[in-house]
Amino acid sequence: MYVRLAFAVAACVDPDILIVDEALAVGDVRFQLKCIARINDLRARGTTILFVSHALEQVKRICDRAVWLERGTVREVGYAPHVCDAYEAFDVGRPEAPAATAPVESGHKVGRITALELNRSMLEPFDALSVRVEYEIFDESVDDLLVGVSIRRASDDCYVFGPNTALEKVPLRGTRGRHVVRYEIPRLPLLGGSYYIDAGMFTSRGIVCLDFQSRARTFDVRAGYFSEGLVYIDHSWVQE
Repeated sequence: MYVRLAFAVAACVDPDILIVDEALAVGDVRFQLKCIARINDLRARGTTILFVSHALEQVKRICDRAVWLERGTVREVGYAPHVCDAYEAFDVGRPEAPAATAPVESGHKVGRITALELNRSMLEPFDALSVRVEYEIFDESVDDLLVGVSIRRASDDCYVFGPNTALEKVPLRGTRGRHVVRYEIPRLPLLGGSYYIDAGMFTSRGIVCLDFQSRARTFDVRAGYFSEGLVYIDHSWVQE
């Protein structure tokens, strides 16, 4: 409550510099949406914003540049996505690592994923994979809605691929009611192994999470011994 009040007071004035310290980690989804709208408004006016957060996806989408601090020492400074990627690579596997993106628990949900289905649970390399995502919107409308689907290897959580509709400029219906979007890979290049699907629904360019389902579905790829590695990349051999 104190953080929400402090942000509301600070954002109501017209500051030259606004410091936001983990403010988006508290409050319900509607509070987060209001925060993002105000931050975007201040950015458009030329306000300098110092955004402090462990939520890497928020840093990537809000900030132009980032500073990675480790025990009071500057480890890296630069383009925000590059610094976040470096931090994430360093932080992988540490028990104190920040949790993955998840919606704020609240009784005031804006929307949710209601169903997720795969066309098959057993595939071979280059088979088609289709993921059907059904979602529901409770408000009259939600602007900038996006859905993302990621594939991870089950044995070690290796992040294989994770596109979303906003990055690929696919508009989604954000009106009240239930809707369906289908994610399709015509030729899945994965080699043998077990994998799982994460699915998330976001708004404000992926900054605010409305719903997130981890390990929502699993599938296996069975391959004969014709190559090694995680994926098959088209290639050729030429002897000179």
